[in-house]
Amino acid sequence: MATIKAVNSHASIGRAVKYVMQDAKRTAPEGDTPEQSLAEGINCFADNAMEQMMLTKRLWEKTGGRTYKHFTQNFAPGESTPEEAHRIGLELAERMEAWKGFEVLVVTHTDKHYWHNHFIVNSVNIDDGHKLQWKKHDLEETKRINDELCLEHGLSVPEKGKTYDGRERTEATTYSRTFYENFLKENAAGKDTDSYIFNIAVEAMHARAIARDKEEFIKLMAEKDIGVRWEDNRKYITFTDLERQRNGEKKCGIRNNKLEQYFHVPFGKEELQHGFDENRNRDIAEHAQRERAAAQTERAKKAGSGEQPAQGSIDRVRREVREIAEGVEGLTGEKRRAGSQDGRSDPGERGAAPERQRDTRKRNIQRDQELTR
Repeated sequence: MATIKAVNSHASIGRAVKYVMQDAKRTAPEGDTPEQSLAEGINCFADNAMEQMMLTKRLWEKTGGRTYKHFTQNFAPGESTPEEAHRIGLELAERMEAWKGFEVLVVTHTDKHYWHNHFIVNSVNIDDGHKLQWKKHDLEETKRINDELCLEHGLSVPEKGKTYDGRERTEATTYSRTFYENFLKENAAGKDTDSYIFNIAVEAMHARAIARDKEEFIKLMAEKDIGVRWEDNRKYITFTDLERQRNGEKKCGIRNNKLEQYFHVPFGKEELQHGFDENRNRDIAEHAQRERAAAQTERAKKAGSGEQPAQGSIDRVRREVREIAEGVEGLTGEKRRAGSQDGRSDPGERGAAPERQRDTRKRNIQRDQELTR
């Protein structure tokens, strides 16, 4: 069984490639020879994939905007070997019509209890320079091809909306602490863990479902008296029960990879960051939805009330319009009289004042009608 996810990362293409190409993450458990490095490129060489992708961008003068797309393919524990998972990943990349003509880096990671492939897809096509257009139906097509490959290789196919073991997915939903406690107890069945480790796992899951970035996650954990050491130059995240530490307890901390081994729940940097991105996108979508609903409600209120101006405002506008019209008429009359006196009156202007008066009265009537509609 394998599942597909789109990774919404804000890292540069250089950082993304550097992350997936870490030797410690992609070496097959049985050895570390080049044949087992589990990294290969489509339309590029794995060892210099980033350089080739950037060269393609410069050749087509498209170095701005979104520079790549990142996807993961996660395999159920114990159902395949790392080499088989890597072969399936390569077949997936080759079958994707949307990726034809694009450089794709396929890397298999073996540093967790489940194998998983990373796909870094360049955003600029080698052949014609067009940008990668990725829509929702493209991700659905990727999942369909993934399911076909699983069946061809004798693997099971995931049920939509379910985890590997058949339970409903919970990653993007905020539940109560009790829910997470029950969830972790089921996952850790048959394993003995100290209470502080269990507590850290519960709070980490709860914070992951709320936080929109790394800083907010650390802050939420600190509010529960749990310290988080998350540094870019360190492979693992370390969680510490601060109360036990203050009391001089030697056993007070645990790394994220140990939490994963105990509870079979991903607590890695990439998985947490992916959760933050989902939370942020969810909040943005919910805010936009509330804004639209408020705007629709406001429009409905205005339509229902008719939005008629107060009668006093209508009378005031009418008076102002008439005063302006009368002033224009007065000025026109003075000009006509002055013209008659100095002999410069234009014959074509004779009789114009009555016509202007009729036009002015007509405009006043139209204005009054518009104001009272």
